Amino acid sequence: MNKSIRITVNEAINIIQSGDMIILIDDENNVNYSNLFFAADLVTPEKINFMITYAKGLVCVALSDDIYSRLNLHTVSSIDLYKHDIPAISVDSVLGIATGISVEDRAYTIKSLIKSSSLKDFSIPGNIFPIRATKGGVLTYPGYVESSVDLARLAGFTHAGVICRIMNDDGNISNLNELEQFATIHSLKILVIKDLVNYRKLYDSAIRKVSESILPTNYGKFKLEGYRDFATGKEAVAIIKGNITKDDVPFVRIHSQCITGDVFASLRCDCGNQLHSAMNKLEEAGKGVILYMFQEGRGIGLLNKIKAYQLQDNGYDTVEANFKLGFLDDERDYSFCAELLGFLGISRVNLLSNNPRKFTGLEDYGIKVIERTPIECGIGDDNIKYMQTKKEKLGHMLGI
Repeated sequence: MNKSIRITVNEAINIIQSGDMIILIDDENNVNYSNLFFAADLVTPEKINFMITYAKGLVCVALSDDIYSRLNLHTVSSIDLYKHDIPAISVDSVLGIATGISVEDRAYTIKSLIKSSSLKDFSIPGNIFPIRATKGGVLTYPGYVESSVDLARLAGFTHAGVICRIMNDDGNISNLNELEQFATIHSLKILVIKDLVNYRKLYDSAIRKVSESILPTNYGKFKLEGYRDFATGKEAVAIIKGNITKDDVPFVRIHSQCITGDVFASLRCDCGNQLHSAMNKLEEAGKGVILYMFQEGRGIGLLNKIKAYQLQDNGYDTVEANFKLGFLDDERDYSFCAELLGFLGISRVNLLSNNPRKFTGLEDYGIKVIERTPIECGIGDDNIKYMQTKKEKLGHMLGI
């Protein structure tokens, strides 16, 4: 990308505070989508006219989870808004506008969205498309909606941004070359969402350590630290061995809570054995971290996992059971794990895992998996089908 066009997050914040627009893109090498963006507090009819004239996409308003919930917009849509940069509904202000389609009317509706506290102030459908941002912003999901809300907040405005997808003259999504030309013609700058993710990890993390203690175990003595993300409410525990410096590539185990395996010594899985094997590995190495994440049953929760067990008793495999219950094969999210590692000063890891999704889940958020150490243990007659399913359907790297 042309270096004169690409900007840093601090430069973007200054531009946003001045009332100007920027272009947001998802990838500097292979652009899938791009959006014009400005802070919703600074909406004018002229900005809306520019968007619809030159960007040509839908004019949408990215709203924080708090604002979206305050307006009760979720009550009129059953669509899962949390992982889609798409609008589910459209609105017009009830008062202060004519038909709703003019740039003046659309600007007024946007102002109403960020100031109102009641769904009664809007008619549905309309000409402005509100979209709900995932709580936690780009550190939870690195999308355009989350980026817009994060940037508006970082610039000191209401947590809402106006976005419009940029189309080329043929009516298709603009590629990187076309975007650079667009930026040059209109004197605009481009921010890559990945840069905002990295910025927030360094300067704007909502993670805080809330407790710590020493943990003596059968495998050695560890430091136990409790963490909470105050933006999302998520919590996790870090089991730490030794002093880890920024130049280290320590053993790291991302371990999802498994009450049945870790506590009840279930033979239906290998989880408890993996946890204890990882603790022993850290003790032998003299340093390393186990992140104990509260993502029971590949993210579906303990009670649903027991339901899945019942389905497995009736002949379904572990993936089919999840689908039968209405879940994905794996509902876990590794963004919080990656952010926690960054908070601990760890950017490169030797991952104790057989699961390739953990590699991509960490690397997508800036953690480099330098090496992988297999952790195969606890495989027996009671879980062999379960393990084979993980290998065949989930891609786990197992020697069975």
